[in-house]
Amino acid sequence: MLTKTTTISPTPPYNFERTAGFGAIYPATYTQGDKGTPTYERLLNINSNIIFASVRSIGSTSKPKLSLELTGTELNATEITGSVAQIEWVLGCDQDLSKFYSMISEDHFFNGIVTAQHGLHVPMKGSIFESFVLAILGQQISNNIANSIRKTFIETYGSKRVIKGTPFFCFPTPETVTALNIETLMKLKLSRRKAEYISGIAKLALDNASALHPEPNLSDEEVIKHYMGIRGVGEWTAHWALANGKGSLDSFPSGDLALRKIISKHYFEDTLQTEEVVKDFAKKWSPWRTYATTYLFGALRQSLV
Repeated sequence: MLTKTTTISPTPPYNFERTAGFGAIYPATYTQGDKGTPTYERLLNINSNIIFASVRSIGSTSKPKLSLELTGTELNATEITGSVAQIEWVLGCDQDLSKFYSMISEDHFFNGIVTAQHGLHVPMKGSIFESFVLAILGQQISNNIANSIRKTFIETYGSKRVIKGTPFFCFPTPETVTALNIETLMKLKLSRRKAEYISGIAKLALDNASALHPEPNLSDEEVIKHYMGIRGVGEWTAHWALANGKGSLDSFPSGDLALRKIISKHYFEDTLQTEEVVKDFAKKWSPWRTYATTYLFGALRQSLV
């Protein structure tokens, strides 16, 4: 096995612990590491080569720098460049928070949760395929059950590598999922309909000109409508894919009940508002509604709201 170490300099402010911890959705992991150092680890599939990536902070929130260690059987220049780009993407390294921070500075409530999470960037999924599949697997079930099904799906059909005695898994490829029949997917405790959705998304992912890859000149609203033309994709799923799969910074899943409850509690005297009211209210955070959504959910995870 070959090992290569390089560095990444995210756009400040960048809090590695908050961002990596928020974004360490399986198959990525975020641990204290062998020496108590916070470490983000995951397998990358770069041009069909499996590469293990281990990331830790060697800077600060105001002067961020990340150390990236790559391990693989092949590590040529193309694979190293691809690995760096993938880690920069999933850890939101190139995002600039300054305009969002300036916009909410006069909002006492929001400014408080931003201060508590200063330097949190928006983590992304490894691909638009991964984003859609994870969202569909989480439709209309509790978060705990969804995470259990996602873990089983990844460990059953993803490529596996054992690194220092610990097993890691890649997210399953569209090719692998397409080769599965519906009955096989249903063994993961999926309904027939949801298994069909996953299979359909995998088939679309193999076609670069498909519905998963809309024209780049479309507005976010047009992309949402485009995605909703895919079987199994409603507005909630489309918004999450737009945000953490395509990388829009102005996506807002107004249909999310937890989000509605937070906004209703702190801006409408704890009277639960309709989806349309919350959607209209959130326009004040445009064009940074993905940041707003991330910070609200981050505050919820930390019991700040």
